[in-house]
Amino acid sequence: MIMQDNEKKPALRFKGFTDPWEQRKLGDITVELSEYATQELGLPLLTSSRSGLMYQDEYRDSRTTKSTETLFSVVPVGTCTYRHMSDDDVFHMNINTLEKGLVSREYPVFEASKGNNLEFLVQHINSSEEFKAFCAEQKKGGTRTRLYYNTLCQFTVRVPALKEQAQISQCLKKLDTLITLHQRKHEKLVNIKKSMLDKMFPQNGVSVPEIRFKGFTDPWEQRKLGDISEIKTGPFGSTLHADDYVSDGIPIITTEHFKTGSLPIDKCGLPQVSENDFSRLSAYILNAGDIVFSRVGSVDINALITPFQSTWLFSGRVLRVRPQNKNSSQFLHTLLETEDVKNDIRTRAVGQTMPSINTEILKTTPLRLPESTLEQEQLGKYFLNLDTLITLHQRKLEKLVQIRKAFAERCFLQSRKEFVMAFTKEADFEEAVVKLLIERGWKDGVLKNYTEQQLIQNWANILFENNRGIDRLNDYPLTDGEMQQIMEQVTNAKTPMKLNKFINGKSVLIKRDNPDDKLNFGKEVSLKIYDRLEIAAGLSRYQIAEQPKFPTKSKILNDRRGDLMLLINGMPVIHMELKKSGVSIIKACNQIEKYAAEGIFTGLFSLVQIFVAMNPEETVYFANPGPEGQFNPSYYFHWADFYNEPMNDWKDVTTALLSIPMAHMLSLIHI
Repeated sequence: MIMQDNEKKPALRFKGFTDPWEQRKLGDITVELSEYATQELGLPLLTSSRSGLMYQDEYRDSRTTKSTETLFSVVPVGTCTYRHMSDDDVFHMNINTLEKGLVSREYPVFEASKGNNLEFLVQHINSSEEFKAFCAEQKKGGTRTRLYYNTLCQFTVRVPALKEQAQISQCLKKLDTLITLHQRKHEKLVNIKKSMLDKMFPQNGVSVPEIRFKGFTDPWEQRKLGDISEIKTGPFGSTLHADDYVSDGIPIITTEHFKTGSLPIDKCGLPQVSENDFSRLSAYILNAGDIVFSRVGSVDINALITPFQSTWLFSGRVLRVRPQNKNSSQFLHTLLETEDVKNDIRTRAVGQTMPSINTEILKTTPLRLPESTLEQEQLGKYFLNLDTLITLHQRKLEKLVQIRKAFAERCFLQSRKEFVMAFTKEADFEEAVVKLLIERGWKDGVLKNYTEQQLIQNWANILFENNRGIDRLNDYPLTDGEMQQIMEQVTNAKTPMKLNKFINGKSVLIKRDNPDDKLNFGKEVSLKIYDRLEIAAGLSRYQIAEQPKFPTKSKILNDRRGDLMLLINGMPVIHMELKKSGVSIIKACNQIEKYAAEGIFTGLFSLVQIFVAMNPEETVYFANPGPEGQFNPSYYFHWADFYNEPMNDWKDVTTALLSIPMAHMLSLIHI
């Protein structure tokens, strides 16, 4: 195979490296090791898994029988080995970072030849889609695939000079270390929660928990769930049919939406019904503070309805629990997460292959709870804060994994197609772009056909989630009046520079007018809105608004629809207009300019910092000049790689220009 010039360099390179990469077979740049020994040497037995190289005793969770006769392959520190057999065509290379050890002789052991970096090669192989395809080709029949070292040697990789190999490898190692750190933090928090559930709720029939907040001494009362809540089954099939669903209406929560205990915060992908059907189904409305269970399947998992899902409906396979008599919803949600309660529900569920429960089973679920609503509230807030921390670290972990994947894809040279995919329909192109954006980290929700008011509410929801602390919103949602205060600040900013300073100001001041927040009512509070340095981590949220609705100022003009908007923490920072193959991007540019002239990019949409005009073959981007500025085609730019060569393929542009780190950089355009 002859490599084309554009295939000899990766999409992303460190400064100072310009030499083309070479195509090499692994057999030319690795060396197999053939040292064998028995366990008499006292070396530990190791196992190669997809989670890394580990001690066999830990992997199997049992002691292995020591053999003085069986020969094993020796794995020195700093060499690589892998399990040569796979049930699903996936093979994972592992470098030994533990100590000198032994593996089965079926496991190949190898090192890099002189002039090559083993860590780089292993990282390259493990992240290569081409390697996965190569492994799949090795299946010769039967249920398992074997990949012997002599076969591995035939796999072709593209490699730079040793110094560049080392730099790429070092960066990936740092990312891997960071991922491991956050994984451990997340696991630690999950374990802390499990432990505190055991200690802060009565166990084994006792009337008081092991740990209590100061000032509470009364024994907890034995009650049934039906005594302290109203329990209702969702509408049956005769009441609600799939034929009733519409593309844009009021969402319905089904059992599929809280299998892990969490709920979606937008209606993307949810079944929806019209306003008329909503009125007809008013008995099945969800309020903030309600708790939902699945009638079938994972019957022991519950989810708490937040302001995000308030006024949504629930389906026939869902049970709604509505706390009564001032009992704390957050406390009850947590109580229902304890293992004693979950086990009781599982035990009394009917059906073997598909467990199911009904209102009667839930009503008769025994509980122990404090009579004091204050103690309930304190316990609820404690576990809410703990859940928030767990979710935060989970999101950080997911974002880091995405960043690592994207970095590897851009730093490692893979085969590149020499053609650009053609799209004969704009809708198909839009769908493909959305899919790729989601893969690249814009996965906190696709908001389809949202109006400006709906996007403002979405922003309010995110602000609430990111500012629930006692010194900010105190767990009470933003009111319409408070959002109006924020929107007035957006409107008063007017110029692109002032709007940019608003976005990058990290916080915004409001005066609380929510009477439920007695602690902060009438006071000024500072809300965190965006930290440009908090990239794909922390409280940052990344959403796509698809086909947003733009109201026009003119009565004679119909409302407009954009193609895509990219939102960071609820704020639209990038607006995209797309055209199908063969349609010039000039038409997309003209459309943006026309919308601007009609006054569309005002209100919430004045926060847009960057415009992108794209078709499958070409893309340009340019700054928003503001309502009083002028569009200048001289400042419409093509995105380019490190060699200053324009990127034309929409996939490359979407991956690079519209990456989350770059979106953060572009938000600084006017600073």
